Formats: sequence, structure tokens, C-alpha cells
Amino acid sequence: MINRLLGVARCRTLRRSHRETARSLGISAGAVASEVTRAKAMALTWNTVGALTDDALERTLYGPKLALTVARPGPNLASAGRPSPPL
Repeated sequence: MINRLLGVARCRTLRRSHRETARSLGISAGAVASEVTRAKAMALTWNTVGALTDDALERTLYGPKLALTVARPGPNLASAGRPSPPL
């Protein structure tokens, strides 16, 4: 994800269009627009992006990573293979 952002920032600095940027990075033009919008909202430039570590850049754009607080339930193996009850 960070490599994609750095590629978008580099291409935008070179004044490439969203389509050209998307084609060179192998992503959609919508993904380019999303990254550009996030970077503009945070007032990031190529110079400020280059000065941040990958973790700091990710936190700046997407916020802190949320810790998984609730364990996801595992599959109920006792009922595996049984037909579903009628509605």
C-alpha cells in the first residue's frame, strides 16, 4: 500500500494524469484519485512524504491500526455437513 502511495506521489510530482499514473502502476484511476485526495487532505507533498517512515506515512493517511479486540468465532465443526434448518 505504501509503495502504491509513493508511486502515485512520484507520478503526480512529474505532472502525470490520473490515467497515466494508474497505467504505470497497474492500478485503477479511481485508486489514484483516492490516494491523491487523501494526500491533499493531509497537505502532503513529495518532500514531506519522502521524510516520513512507512509506518508514519500509513498512520498519517489511514489512521492508527486498530487492534483486534474481539476474537472471531471459529467454525462449528459439530454442525458441518448437516443441512440448514428450514425457514
